[in-house]
Amino acid sequence: MNDLTFSSARIVDEKEHPEIPWTGPQPQPSKPVLEVEFKSNVDLFAYAKMHEYEVGVSVYLCADGSHDKDKELLGSPYVYGSGGRIDAYSPSYSAGSGSIYRIYIEIKSEGVGVLHELGKKPFNYDLLTSADDVCFFIRGGSMNGGHFESNLVRVPRSALRDALDRSKR
Repeated sequence: MNDLTFSSARIVDEKEHPEIPWTGPQPQPSKPVLEVEFKSNVDLFAYAKMHEYEVGVSVYLCADGSHDKDKELLGSPYVYGSGGRIDAYSPSYSAGSGSIYRIYIEIKSEGVGVLHELGKKPFNYDLLTSADDVCFFIRGGSMNGGHFESNLVRVPRSALRDALDRSKR
């Protein structure tokens, strides 16, 4: 699984994307998040089903071609395609090869939340002002011990800036 490539980035309202789980109080408030689209020649829905994988994403600030594991960004932990969340237990769906997939990243964090709960060191970040690129990889695993990790995908700072600029219009 080493063919993932960055396609696009844009700012969306999280509440307009029902595929992203919301467990807070109703009604869900508006919240801008960064939607990143990427492409793979692998049908991730079929791959997850075939290997019984739960599929997730890890997102970091990155510089100089590598990611900083101490700077993990917040967002939805899942990967989505046109058929919804990708995992072994999704309804049968085939994306075909060359499909576009999505992840969602919080634009800013004050260093609290799920990372702290998972025992990871939370930190403050703001993609509106950060000079770093964003990098991510997808990973999966199953209860029978199988696992995978994709190549690292870079979202250039220029694409982040363009997405943020377009959202202001």
